[in-house]
Parts: sequence; structure tokens; C-alpha cells
Amino acid sequence: AAALVVVPYAIKARSKSTRGADKSVFEFGGPPGAYATMLSLPGVIFFLYYACGKDFVMPGANLRALADMRLPEAGELVSCKGASIFAGWFGFQVLLERLLPGKVVEGTD
Repeated sequence: AAALVVVPYAIKARSKSTRGADKSVFEFGGPPGAYATMLSLPGVIFFLYYACGKDFVMPGANLRALADMRLPEAGELVSCKGASIFAGWFGFQVLLERLLPGKVVEGTD
């Protein structure tokens, strides 16, 4: 648990000392890493959707069986209840962002 607290501060201190003349520091490997994350995340979600059973347990990674599974229909993935929960949550976040008091300020480095 202590490592979870100490490691981010150590990384931040190290990055401050090694920056020098270059002021642009990227997270997640910079633009290529962000692009790779954006492309690979849907595949991870589909893998978990197919690999996990009804009890949300992955009994074993049988990748050949995963390749033979059919893709779900759009109606199986989207429901009115799910869409309304998402829209409500998103609207709630927008309301919080707009209505909560506080100054808008520049963040730290």
C-alpha cells in the first residue's frame, strides 16, 4: 500500500529533474501510446464479453473457442434501460460540472 503512495511522487520528482530543455512530457507513451490504447480497448472489452460466463468468471482462455463465437446483434448489446441509465449518468455529470461552485483555474504540471 505504501508503494501506491510513494511511486507516483518518485516518478514526478524524477521527471522534474530529467526534463531539462524539453518541456513536453507525454503520458501513456505519447500520441502513439494513446492511439494504441484507443484501438486496443474495444478488443479487450469484446474479449472479456465473450470470455466471461454468466457468473462473470473466465473459466480458461480458450482463444480458439472465442474465434468461433458469433458477434452479438446490436439489440443484444443495447437496451432502452441501459441507454437511459447512461444518459442519466452523463446528464448528471454535466449538471455537476456546470452547477457546482468553484473557480476554473489552470492545473498543475
